[in-house]
Amino acid sequence: MNERLSQPSDEVVIARLAAGELSELGVLYVRHGSQVLRFLTHTTGDPSAAEDLCQDVFLAVPNAAKRYRELGKLRPWLLGIAARKAKSWKRRQWVRATLLDRFRFWAPLESECEPPHALPAQQSAIERAFVCLPQQFREVLLLQVAEGLTGLEIAAALGISPGAARVRLHRARQELRKLLGDAAFDVEAVA
Repeated sequence: MNERLSQPSDEVVIARLAAGELSELGVLYVRHGSQVLRFLTHTTGDPSAAEDLCQDVFLAVPNAAKRYRELGKLRPWLLGIAARKAKSWKRRQWVRATLLDRFRFWAPLESECEPPHALPAQQSAIERAFVCLPQQFREVLLLQVAEGLTGLEIAAALGISPGAARVRLHRARQELRKLLGDAAFDVEAVA
């Protein structure tokens, strides 16, 4: 009982985090980590993803602590951050599941990737090259080409920054161009 009284309150811990004392993050995690993890496990239905998201929540706390103003309401505030992280995770999962299921022949495991010329002849050159792209590149190209999303919409769908979406699109086009070699079509028109 005396030990609990000698520990700083949640508000003091948050104030210290806002001031840059990152060592206080451990105190916050010990106090609220299990509740956040339990919430994320129920929300996502995936214990492994919940553990990753729980870490993401607590890594976001130092920056968010500067905006914390609800004294006495730390647990709901943390669960709000967790809910946003879970929503973003679910959106990314939906995008991956929907698009990659819809375009199944474009999404084998990278370990199964063969050079574009070694894939079935009924697939076009672009489809055969597309198979060999890393998943993050396939995702942005599918969202842009197949779904017609803008860069900002792609960023929102994947939970990444608009700059990251632009970089991924650019790198995806470069990689596709490299895979296609001397193919006689304009990659920019496709992507």
